[in-house]
Amino acid sequence: MNRVREVDDDRKVGVIPRLERVFLLATPAVTVVVVALGLRIGASHELRAAVVYGTPPAATRRGLAWTVVLGRDDRGVREPASGEPLSATGATGGRTARWEGSTNADGVAEAWLALDGVAPGDSVDLSVTSARTGAVLAQGKTRVPEAYERRGAGDARPAFLTPSRRAGDVELDLLVAGGALAAEFPSRVLVQARHGPTGQPLENVRITVEPEPGLEVAARTVATCTDGWAELSATARAHVVGAALTAHDSKGRGGEWFGAIPVRGGALFVELPSIVAPGAARELVVRSPTPRPFAYIEVDDTHGRAMAQVVDLRLDPNGMRSGRIELPPLLPGDAFVVASGEVHGAATLTGATMAFPTLVATPPRERTPPLRECELLHELVHTWMDPVLTGPGVKHLPHFPRPIVLDGFVPLHASAARARRRGLALALWTTLVAALLETLFLVRHARRGRIALEALPPGLLEGRVGTVAAGLGIALLGFALLAALLLHSSS
Repeated sequence: MNRVREVDDDRKVGVIPRLERVFLLATPAVTVVVVALGLRIGASHELRAAVVYGTPPAATRRGLAWTVVLGRDDRGVREPASGEPLSATGATGGRTARWEGSTNADGVAEAWLALDGVAPGDSVDLSVTSARTGAVLAQGKTRVPEAYERRGAGDARPAFLTPSRRAGDVELDLLVAGGALAAEFPSRVLVQARHGPTGQPLENVRITVEPEPGLEVAARTVATCTDGWAELSATARAHVVGAALTAHDSKGRGGEWFGAIPVRGGALFVELPSIVAPGAARELVVRSPTPRPFAYIEVDDTHGRAMAQVVDLRLDPNGMRSGRIELPPLLPGDAFVVASGEVHGAATLTGATMAFPTLVATPPRERTPPLRECELLHELVHTWMDPVLTGPGVKHLPHFPRPIVLDGFVPLHASAARARRRGLALALWTTLVAALLETLFLVRHARRGRIALEALPPGLLEGRVGTVAAGLGIALLGFALLAALLLHSSS
């Protein structure tokens, strides 16, 4: 009688057995739907953003030549976004500059922000948007990187080639502009003659060059100037070349040098004079021995970046691909024109990337008194030294460093992480609540069934209780496995 009264009490509060069974079956289905919704909320989507690489301004401080790389990130796999029209706006110190352009096949665009007077350390509010859709691809406050710092006077020495053999009282050393020959193009090579025992430079030393196969020289014989320097013009027709040099002076002393001369196969070549006038623009020709469609060209001085441009290369009458750039006005000092087939080639100067040095100074003929060509070699030596630059707190940075000043993927990744956490929380809490409800419904259903089975023999009742316990365990195990799967997928 007591059991029957309990059942009647349950019915009085509105708990209908048939409705309980509906809830018992509907709870897992609703859980699956809500978990799927949570996974959808936290699902990975394709991210589209821009990364801006900054460099300090050149000594003229006319503006910032920064590199914008546009990409798509799909589940950690990033690929370039080409042909996208971009607009970049930078503001600092009450000055605002705007640039518009499009990305190339590598998803790269060289932006120029004409912020006159900008200096290293200045704060710049930068925004990069898509001119096609208006979407913001990168936005935030950036800081202009610190200026390049060249090695100290004690460390800045000519990067002489290492000979395989050198002998005699007249010691010879070779210095190649840019550190290596650009295959198929005439390159400048300086030779220094010194007295071995004393280290003093020797004047009027006659140097004879015997190139190995694959190397051509414009003149087989040259003579040193008063400071011991002479200049050669060499063209590499192969990727491995070498030469033998012999020297004789007026006192009958001699010397020999033999060794390999490094060659960068496939390197771009810039027809750059050894000296350019300060403050004057000049058009330069870029040539490529390979059928690459474009080249990354930048102009740097010892302070920072003066210009950067993606140059389209087209076939010229000589059967080579070439393009033209305009050398911007520069202040007196050393400058480098870096040519590369890779967007970040100037940061390491490896592979086929070349840094062509030039001296920004008053032309020799315009000086008072006029400077002889032989005397100019002494000034070029400093420019042709190893152009490795250093920065604060770093002993040796890449040659022309370009740190990331603004990464548009950072806020997108943070937003995606928050969405994943929200979706995971929704799925886990739904699973927990469903497990509790399912347990409650199963217990109540078992309780009602037990009342109806009171009249059965004790042995049969124990079997029924075990069956209910097993069903409850299987249900809870299913929810536990679902929760474990969610936790594993989020890690």
